[in-house]
Amino acid sequence: MERKNILRFSLVLLLAFLCAGMMAKVGAQQAKASGGVQVKAADIGGVVTSSKGPEAGVWVIAETTDLPTKYVKIVVTDDAGRYLIPDLPTASYQVWVRGYGLVDSTPVDAKPGASINLKAVIAPSAKEAAQYFPADYWYSLIQVPDKSEFPMKPTPAPPYRTSAGLVEASTTPGRQQQQQTPPQQAWPTKRREFCSAPEWPLRSSGLTP
Repeated sequence: MERKNILRFSLVLLLAFLCAGMMAKVGAQQAKASGGVQVKAADIGGVVTSSKGPEAGVWVIAETTDLPTKYVKIVVTDDAGRYLIPDLPTASYQVWVRGYGLVDSTPVDAKPGASINLKAVIAPSAKEAAQYFPADYWYSLIQVPDKSEFPMKPTPAPPYRTSAGLVEASTTPGRQQQQQTPPQQAWPTKRREFCSAPEWPLRSSGLTP
């Protein structure tokens, strides 16, 4: 009886080791296929390459309309072209590549947990690349004020008052135009003398001793 139990325990232990080995092998194969990116159940990851090799610094866009509102998530590849779009809600996504000097790649259907290697497409010409990611894209968003909003003549400074009178600032550097204005009347400096109170006629009142 004890021998049978030992055999059963050994068989279960062997099966557990085999399952663990198979899972590790599958995980290693997935990691190798995705360029070493560890993709979890809510992630989409992989490697972006083109005819020139791994594409660094390009956008990987995941978009879906399965949710109540349109959902888009964008990440940037690292120096080895690897990307990882984490924490995605459960839905079916379209994933594609966009970048300077590229044309948008064909969207690929994917769901969270998938490892997908994407193929970037080099633009055949600068003109076609500009249609997707133009160099002056950000400049086109700037609303430059009209020329009429920039006065061509300098605005004169307002006049200011000095002890000599009113001085009007000149538009010519280092020169001033002075207007002859009468100086303000100075306050009198002489102190006002106050008289002392008059002496009461005490003699006439009969109060003197």
